[in-house]
Amino acid sequence: MGPPPAALGLPVTNLPLPFPKFDASDKRWTAFRDPAVVNGGRGVKTDMGSVINGIQHSLAIKEEVKVEIKEYSISETEREEPPQSPPIPCLLPRIQLEMSYVDDDFALQFAEQSPYSNFTLAWALQQSFSSEAIRKYISSYEPKDVRAVIGLATVQGYPVLFYAVERNCAKTVRLLLELGCSPTARSLLYNVPVLGFAILHAENELLNTTDVVTTLLGLGADPTQVPNDMFTDYLRAPKGQRKQGIKKDQDPEPGWCIPEFRAALARTLNLTQRYFLAKAHRLKPPSGRAKQVAVAHKVTALFEAPYHLVGQAPATNMVLSRVFGHIALCANTPLVLLYAGPSGHGKTELAKQMGTLMSLETLIVDCTEMKYETDMFGPKAPYVGSAEGSPLNNYLAQQSGRRSIVFLDEFEKTTDAVRRALLLAFDSGIYNDRRNGKSLDCTRTIWVLATNMAESTIVKFYKTHMQDKSEAEQAKAPLSVLDSMLKKEFTAAMGAPLTGRFTLIVPFFPFSPNEQAVVVHKFILDFRDNIRRPIDLLENRLVGHIHLELGIQDGKISSWLAEMGYEEALGARSLQRVVQQLVHSKLADRYLEGDEVITEFVNDGGLQVYRIKLIKGEGAVEELVVEKIGVLDRGIERVIGVGSTILTMPGEFEIL
Repeated sequence: MGPPPAALGLPVTNLPLPFPKFDASDKRWTAFRDPAVVNGGRGVKTDMGSVINGIQHSLAIKEEVKVEIKEYSISETEREEPPQSPPIPCLLPRIQLEMSYVDDDFALQFAEQSPYSNFTLAWALQQSFSSEAIRKYISSYEPKDVRAVIGLATVQGYPVLFYAVERNCAKTVRLLLELGCSPTARSLLYNVPVLGFAILHAENELLNTTDVVTTLLGLGADPTQVPNDMFTDYLRAPKGQRKQGIKKDQDPEPGWCIPEFRAALARTLNLTQRYFLAKAHRLKPPSGRAKQVAVAHKVTALFEAPYHLVGQAPATNMVLSRVFGHIALCANTPLVLLYAGPSGHGKTELAKQMGTLMSLETLIVDCTEMKYETDMFGPKAPYVGSAEGSPLNNYLAQQSGRRSIVFLDEFEKTTDAVRRALLLAFDSGIYNDRRNGKSLDCTRTIWVLATNMAESTIVKFYKTHMQDKSEAEQAKAPLSVLDSMLKKEFTAAMGAPLTGRFTLIVPFFPFSPNEQAVVVHKFILDFRDNIRRPIDLLENRLVGHIHLELGIQDGKISSWLAEMGYEEALGARSLQRVVQQLVHSKLADRYLEGDEVITEFVNDGGLQVYRIKLIKGEGAVEELVVEKIGVLDRGIERVIGVGSTILTMPGEFEIL
């Protein structure tokens, strides 16, 4: 037992809004201000002075804070009393802030009245203000003033990054990390890392926190903050208890991960998260200089690219290395990347993610109809139509002198005339606007060309050097040999002048069986997020307010679906199709069995819970079914309605 709540009094006077009134009797503050409780809960050791200093920093007004410490003592009997089981750290204490208005302009209205405050930012995050309002609030202060506080001062015992994670908004998490928050930040209570909190937060209202988890990993979170044995074999369901016989010096358990928290991790750690944790554990972190270049050019988010793509480690490594080198050298020639490989294996996805993560406008051009030069760029003056230009011509004019991305999809379907027209733009970056003849600067343009050409060469190389081999063996595959083969093939098909202008030819390989399962799981997560949205009769969204449960079978179910549907020639498209056929349709069939009228009042109650599972059908053949479990009552964590099935803990069902 710790001291009584009033053991430490912190009367605060004359605090200008938006700072809160500190209530020393509020039990939510007990763990933050009491080092005995923190240490008893296996938290970080600290002295009272550092805790008080943290409070003062959080309020950002040291001269206004008066601290009075009252002495207290704890008997030996109290110290030896066994601690109660700690609550699962999936929710943060609510922040109360006196406000006369609560619209999204609050940040700008307060910016001129008060210094920057982590407390105000945390409060705004909990109030679900828009990401744009959060950004405006932060940007209204000098960056140095924000950085001096945002990564150091805690709010009620938690770094402010925890509140962005609780919001479950990857965009806001990325913003705070770029401003100086640490991806390895920990809470004072129980010493929980922010990565662990992001995973455990899924216990709250059965959230999908995968985007936040991958953002943290991409920007520097340490995957070993989660027990290695829970994700190394990512297709296997993680165990709630540590396997006996594992030596602690060989595979140490993270200090914060007490048995209660590990059991919660086993319930919430989904297949996609386990896959990217395993990937982060293998990847070499960016060097200090790479980080410095990324910060200077405002492209740190590009480090997340490997966590937005399943498989394709050689492709992402090659692209990131070349892009960062091109940016660091301030090269005055365009970057021309040719993505080659079978359809549906990540070429388009990587191009789109590059634009998103680099905050660049991306133009996508479908090359299937590009037969003539005018189709690509538009006619030259004085020919008819020259005043309108073309989407590509007008985009290059708009982005002249700025970094931008042009994605030419199905490039192999262009003609020789179109390819010749691109030579000068690819080589020197000089291009003349077709509408007025004005010279444009395209030296900072990143051209990404996607093609299925040479698919057979790439697939044959994969089967010879990479298929059914460990990742360590795959990393030793002679990619330089493949590069020589591809250059010869593209030179023969497209000519030496064009091939010589390719900065890099990037091969994309087929998915391994394990990667196929992860792709399936990502499609299921996307579907689950879609049906989680509320019912909206005006939008004709009649299927909604649903939680789709996979539980500990997610690896088995995803592998089974991948085996049923993967086609090498179609890649992810074939896996998306099997999810639509066997998951979407079965849930729709089950949902439409009901006779009751669909109304928006359903949104006011608990989530409707459905579960995907594999069962033994006729002839002991496995088949996938979707069952309706009931309705989740959030207050008592119970599924009500169907037979005797209850939800004993979020994400775990039990038959009584």
